[in-house]
Amino acid sequence: MSEQTELQRPDQNGIVERFFRSLKEECVWQYRFESYQHAFIRIWSINLRLMLLLLNQRLS
Repeated sequence: MSEQTELQRPDQNGIVERFFRSLKEECVWQYRFESYQHAFIRIWSINLRLMLLLLNQRLS
């Protein structure tokens, strides 16, 4: 069973923190979205690409 991380302690959840940082750097901070739907589609496509990259790294 995994343990919960403490509040305000990003060092205990490094993989998730890195994922959100990458998402912000590669998408959120670079685009001006026309609508919520446009943002959702764009972020989801990058999210999927990053998840596949992480999975590939873990399997290697």
